[in-house]
Amino acid sequence: MDEHSRPPVPDGPVVVGTDGSDVSTRAVLWAAEEATARGRPLQILCATHVDLLPDELTEDVIRPILDTAADRADRAARKATGRFPGLQVTTSTSRGDPAESLVEAAGARGTVVVGSRGLGGFPSLLLGSVGRQVTRWATGPVVVVRGEPRTPAVTVLVGARDARDILPVRFAALYAQRRDAALRVLGAWTLTHHLESMAPMVASVRAVAERQADHTAPLVAAVREEYPNVRVAEEVVRVPSAAGALVAQSAHVDLVVLGSRDATGLLSAPVGRVAQAVLEHAACPVALVPRG
Repeated sequence: MDEHSRPPVPDGPVVVGTDGSDVSTRAVLWAAEEATARGRPLQILCATHVDLLPDELTEDVIRPILDTAADRADRAARKATGRFPGLQVTTSTSRGDPAESLVEAAGARGTVVVGSRGLGGFPSLLLGSVGRQVTRWATGPVVVVRGEPRTPAVTVLVGARDARDILPVRFAALYAQRRDAALRVLGAWTLTHHLESMAPMVASVRAVAERQADHTAPLVAAVREEYPNVRVAEEVVRVPSAAGALVAQSAHVDLVVLGSRDATGLLSAPVGRVAQAVLEHAACPVALVPRG
């Protein structure tokens, strides 16, 4: 694939949800750093869900909810600009569904950032609810900010299976390039995943490993050509669990990047089991990028 036929890496505006919790503040600061690195504006959105509340609620009841949301968004913006003074930040509130609001604000090429959980008793960014819906509905990248603050490892990890993962791998390479970080491309495979396609008389573990390497090698070659300044390492390993291997490695990297559903435009497509497990258990932020 030459550079003129490559689809553009999703690199548009960054939209982050906040509910005022410490976890969502971490998401805001992560999003602010990413927006600064991209040279893009940051939009901070606090959704209220009030349009989904009982119809008999009066405006006198709804108005304080909206005012609280606006205040939380403004406080998050002050924290973002305090850390990144030159960053252009806008704030907004939404009366509707939080996940729909975030996805709509990001558009086709924007990135949605959410925390791994939120405040109880207020429309939150709990992965099991809003975050899970965002990963199903978004047409662009989604980042779930997980883990505790720690010294940067200056390394990005991307899981790759085959040629359809070229966009997640390029997304990871661009993220690494902007931070002078190393990129690790991990082709983790399990024997059980290949059993149905193995001919018992011919195939072997070595043959399966070679087949996986044949899938990932072109991805590595492509990103080395497109991003020559990025230090790229490739590793193809047999593991008991691909998700387990990625989660274990997440303790030693700054970001894990995975392909989500194929980029077919199908809304509400489910996130794969490996990606879902990593989203639930990783020790660092996780980016889901639609596959090619």
